Amino acid sequence: YRLVSMLGIALAVVGIGWTGTRLFGANAGLAAGLMMAAIFATAFEGRDAKTDAMLLACCVAAQGALAQAYLAARRNEPVAGHLPWIFWIAQGLGILIKGPVAPLLSLLTAAALVAFDRDWRWLLKLKLVHGVAIVLVIVLPWIFLISLKSGGAFFQEAVGKDMLTKVAQGEESHGLPPGFYMLTYSLFMWPFGLIAVGAGLQAINRFWDDPRLRFCLAWYIPFWLVFEAIPTKLPHYVM
Repeated sequence: YRLVSMLGIALAVVGIGWTGTRLFGANAGLAAGLMMAAIFATAFEGRDAKTDAMLLACCVAAQGALAQAYLAARRNEPVAGHLPWIFWIAQGLGILIKGPVAPLLSLLTAAALVAFDRDWRWLLKLKLVHGVAIVLVIVLPWIFLISLKSGGAFFQEAVGKDMLTKVAQGEESHGLPPGFYMLTYSLFMWPFGLIAVGAGLQAINRFWDDPRLRFCLAWYIPFWLVFEAIPTKLPHYVM
C-alpha cells in the first residue's frame, strides 16, 4: 500500500516540475520539483498508506493543465491538444480517489481567475462537453458497481456521514478554529515554508501584471480559505 503513496508523491513532484517549467522556465521548474520532494509533508505522505499522495498527483496534473490553458488564452495562443485530456482524466481519477476535492480545487481556481479577468471564454479551450464525457466514462462504472455492491450504503456513509460531518463540525478529534493552517504551514512545509510565504507576499504585489503569478495565487488562496473555514482540520489538507 505504501508503494502507491510513493508513486503518488513521485508523480506530484514531476507534475510540479512540469508546471513550473511551463510557467517560469526550466530552472524554476527543477527548483520547484526538488523543493517539493524535500519538504516534510511529502516525506510523510509518501510513506503513509493513504489516498492523499495519489490525490495530490491528480490535483497537480489537473492544475498544471489548467494553468497552461489559461496562459495560452491570455497570450492568444492555441492550447496544446493533450492539455484538456490531462485535465479531465486527472479530474476523473481524483473523483475516484477522494470525491470532490480535485474538482473543487480547479473550480475555485477558475472562479477566482474569471472574477479577476472578467472573462470566462478561456474555459472553452478545455473542451467542456468532451471533458465531462471523459469524467463520466471514468466515474460512472465505479458508481454503478459500488452502489450495486453496497445497496447505496456506501454513499450514505461517505457523503452523509463522513464528508458532511467534516464540513459541518470537527471530525476525528480534529475540530479546530480558522487560522490553524496559517500557524502550521511553515512547520509542515519545512524547510521551505518561510521561503514560500515570502515568495507569496512578493507575488501579491505583482499579480496584476503577471498572469502566471495570478494563476498561482488563484490556485492557493481560495482553496486555503475554504479549508480554513471547514471545522475539520489536518495539516496535509492544504498540501
